[in-house]
Amino acid sequence: MVEPEARRVSLEPAAFEVQSLEEECSLLGNRCPPCDLVFFPRCHFCTRCSKSGLEEIRLGRKGRLLSFTSGYQKPKHAVVEPPYLVEEIELPERVVVYLLLT
Repeated sequence: MVEPEARRVSLEPAAFEVQSLEEECSLLGNRCPPCDLVFFPRCHFCTRCSKSGLEEIRLGRKGRLLSFTSGYQKPKHAVVEPPYLVEEIELPERVVVYLLLT
């Protein structure tokens, strides 16, 4: 019996770029060239200066933990089982992302 090839798949390709198993994955954001504001998730125009034509960027892979909380109950329709952590991380681009750790 031949085993299927293991591979990663992004559940949200607009926000998360998946490479092969050997390569690292990246969060995708965008930056406004005139005012240098960074967005995650990506958006179509800058909320500061209203310009369109934002450039796509890969966000930093390390950040600063701002806060976290533990979850012990399974939310309705959740795909994770307790216990789990929800973390708030500030990336080098000054964007805050929320992560689910199981």
